[in-house]
Amino acid sequence: METEIASSKRVSLWLAFGLLTLCSCRQTDPRGDHHGQRGFAALEGVTYKALHAENADLVSQRKLLEMEMQWLVLRKKLLLSEIDAMLAKESEISLAVQMARFAEMEELLPGEEGFIEEGQRRGWETRLRVRREETAKAATKARLLQRDMNDLLGKLARRGFEPPVRPNDLPRNSPDSVVEP
Repeated sequence: METEIASSKRVSLWLAFGLLTLCSCRQTDPRGDHHGQRGFAALEGVTYKALHAENADLVSQRKLLEMEMQWLVLRKKLLLSEIDAMLAKESEISLAVQMARFAEMEELLPGEEGFIEEGQRRGWETRLRVRREETAKAATKARLLQRDMNDLLGKLARRGFEPPVRPNDLPRNSPDSVVEP
């Protein structure tokens, strides 16, 4: 009887061990879903070529925007320098108009000596000379920036950038034309 009890204990022990083994083998592996899958689920079926083409387009668009920014920055500097040159010329002409008006008034007065003293005359001529130098300096700065703009436009054209407005397309008034307000 002892042998039967010992053997039944062994059998029950082996049955319990077998049952535990079967139960543990029946559980699914939590990582089991990923073993059979290839690629990345986050890409949702997008191909390498499509992603590469989209990336190339984005890089191209970014570079075009950067080139436009360079153009806009230089265009702003150029316009500001042209405004400065026009203001300097306007100031020079305004002083010349005043000097001419007083010179004509002096011509109308009788006598050899006018009412403009020599010190005043030299002061006005000095101011006019200074304003002419300022005008020349401002015009030179505008020409240098225009040269830089032409260089930049050539560089950008080789890279495929076409500026929204070319300087030659803008309406320009000749220095002799009169603009009415």
